[in-house]
Amino acid sequence: MRCGLAGLLVLSMVCCAATAAEAQQFQDIAPMLSIPGANGAAWGDYDGDGYPDLFLAANVGPSGHGPMLLRNSHIAGFTNVSAAMGFPSEQEEQDGAAWADYDNDGDLDLLVGSGAGYPRLYRRDEAQFLEVGEAAGFHVSFSAGRGVAWCDYDGDNLLEAFCANIFGPGYLMENNGDGTFTEVSVASGMAPSNAGQSASWGDYDNDGWADLVLSRRGERPMLYHNDGDGTFTEVGIAAGLGVASDTFGVAWGDYDNDGWLDCYLSAAALARDWLFHNNGDGTFTDVAATAGMADDDHMGVGVAWADYDNDGWLDLYVGNVNTYNQPFLYHNNGDGTFTDVAEMAGVGGSRPNQTAIWGDMDLDGRMDLFSGVGGPLSALFHNIGPVGHWLRVRVLTSRTGDAVDPAVPVRDAIGARVELNLDNDDAFPSGRTLTRTIDGGSGFLGQNEQVAHFGLGGSTVVCARVLFPDGSVVTHRSVPANRQITIRDIPLGRTEIFPDVPLDFWAYKAIKGCVDAGIVAGYGDGLYHPEVAVTRDQMAVYISRALAGGDDNVPEFTDTPTFPDVSEGSWALDYVEYAVSQNVVAGYEDGTYHPEYEVTRDQMAVYVARSLVAPTGEAALADYVPADPRNFPDVASDFWAYRHVEYCVENGVVAGYLDGLYHPEFVVTRDQMAVYVARAFGLTG
Repeated sequence: MRCGLAGLLVLSMVCCAATAAEAQQFQDIAPMLSIPGANGAAWGDYDGDGYPDLFLAANVGPSGHGPMLLRNSHIAGFTNVSAAMGFPSEQEEQDGAAWADYDNDGDLDLLVGSGAGYPRLYRRDEAQFLEVGEAAGFHVSFSAGRGVAWCDYDGDNLLEAFCANIFGPGYLMENNGDGTFTEVSVASGMAPSNAGQSASWGDYDNDGWADLVLSRRGERPMLYHNDGDGTFTEVGIAAGLGVASDTFGVAWGDYDNDGWLDCYLSAAALARDWLFHNNGDGTFTDVAATAGMADDDHMGVGVAWADYDNDGWLDLYVGNVNTYNQPFLYHNNGDGTFTDVAEMAGVGGSRPNQTAIWGDMDLDGRMDLFSGVGGPLSALFHNIGPVGHWLRVRVLTSRTGDAVDPAVPVRDAIGARVELNLDNDDAFPSGRTLTRTIDGGSGFLGQNEQVAHFGLGGSTVVCARVLFPDGSVVTHRSVPANRQITIRDIPLGRTEIFPDVPLDFWAYKAIKGCVDAGIVAGYGDGLYHPEVAVTRDQMAVYISRALAGGDDNVPEFTDTPTFPDVSEGSWALDYVEYAVSQNVVAGYEDGTYHPEYEVTRDQMAVYVARSLVAPTGEAALADYVPADPRNFPDVASDFWAYRHVEYCVENGVVAGYLDGLYHPEFVVTRDQMAVYVARAFGLTG
């Protein structure tokens, strides 16, 4: 089945129509795409193209289907790739679903709860998904159906899973790091009395350890406080959650931007839901009534937070399992109260909504909503409202804690806490701070996209900070709005050198190596300015300091200057003359040096190649023949710098771009310069 060949082509027409009906925020495009019903669903970019794909859990009945993977085809809709990716076609009762790279191999795997059997664990191999639940250790308790949730609760850079079970105790699966799991519910303090519906991880007390809240049918919810030693203490009553009972969906979200995660629980019976405000002292207060959320005739299920209108405040969608009650879309008024705008926004209508998950399916900066149902068609609400200012933050980590190394596979850092300061202040927490957690499964039977989405209101430049589960912290300053950025983790021992060279910056090691060797320094404003183009005088400074072994070893020049435009009084005189003495640099035919000229990649290769054979210079390169020519199409054998480029490639100094070209005409920036020099002189650590 191909879901809607017109697919997302419809979205461009919908966006045009929005100007005529600005009050409507969403349009349901599921009928155009023929997206079937599903109890559980999860957004996840399984093919790594940047666009979230959609998994639908299998169900049974007249409109039933097997587990279904819908690939986001960008402008061509969603394509059903289930069979091609190895998923079975047989119908079965499946429930919650959540993506995670549990084996740290760089691609997403999938855990699916089952109401009629053991959970399914689909591991991604090179070409397809393979069900490995039994081999991985998940055959612990039969009928462990309902929600599943991933998180690195012990900071070992391995993802653990909690599986809720409506027929008995749920279980916590500890990741052994070898593709298998060990059930540790009893050892961790989570068993035996915890039969439940949905689970969601979140650090409610800001101690750096992920805690778990569990909704339960007919019982009060349970809140497991992470003690930081692999064990948990159930504190639901002491924390104030005991006033709730008979709950389905559960989701964490800092709705009032005070830096503390609040909790929403939907009612399983015809009763009101609960909004628990985090008091910041380990306790919660139910504020649903004062917040405008106390509905008396409602059977809530899927719940999910997202700032759908990008005003800087989290809004909330709440599904309703009844066919005679419509769902709620609670717009955050920014003063602790909410207004239900479901009908006006376009997400109303009497339908049995169950799971609810948010994701920006077309990467336009507006969060879209999937609402799964048990009937023939789900709902997919495309956000067509005003865009405003926004920022998406993808957070990556690795098994080694060194995700900046391109040789190490990376995964989405599920459970990481992402904070934005709207005043661009890096002294967290201060000013206006927004908080998100990378979702490993929440709400009811679902998982939101694993990218932190922020509406920025009127802010256009912000400061971003990520707190990783292993304790490392990375800060990016002065981030412009209306884009997606990636923040990666770092080894705990790494220290900041410049505010504009984040700890996960691609050239961090090279810049740090050059700084430690006394080769480079920052500007007067304390920044490194990695994006600034390198000029010929600056290049001479880099090279001379590297050749001499530091700035103190560059000799003072007292003879007649070689070049009239680098004469006595020139700040770079000593460095240019030392580079000349080492046969690294030379002037132009008119006898000048032109220190202000920007250096290009072909010139940089010449300087570095000569440095590697200094002080012999060109004489040592005249007869050089590459042992294994790289043969860039834009650096042919008759190119003036061919030998120099090949010599640098052979010595591991330079490489081409992803398009297979070298681009000799590109201007070299200060970050690239540091990489050239650090690699040439062994300064990368």
